[in-house]
Amino acid sequence: MLRSIFSILGTLISLALYLIVGGSFIAGFENPKWFFIPGSFILLAGGIVLADKIFKDRRLRIARDEYSEIEREHGHGAREHCPHRVFQISQIDYVVFVATNKWCKVCGKDLGPAKFKKSIFGNRWE
Repeated sequence: MLRSIFSILGTLISLALYLIVGGSFIAGFENPKWFFIPGSFILLAGGIVLADKIFKDRRLRIARDEYSEIEREHGHGAREHCPHRVFQISQIDYVVFVATNKWCKVCGKDLGPAKFKKSIFGNRWE
């Protein structure tokens, strides 16, 4: 529920930013002083992307630290005790079709096929 609310808000904010930047760019042809506004929005978007990357890297580092403690406790069986909180999606290309799998970024275990969730606010793999 909360994820779909954030998805809706993200879509609305993206639409508003597109309209503001586009309008500012068009207004910049009338008055050259207006060209700094789209540049500032581009810098703002770059800052948001950078903050998101830092947040994801921190989350991965915390998960790897937690896994190293699990590894000390369980030895070779640590993969079975990994919580698999951070994962990545990969596609394997067979001759006729493409299979999509999930992999744990921390321990490297194959988590099986990924599920494609469709939504009116954007499709995503889970």
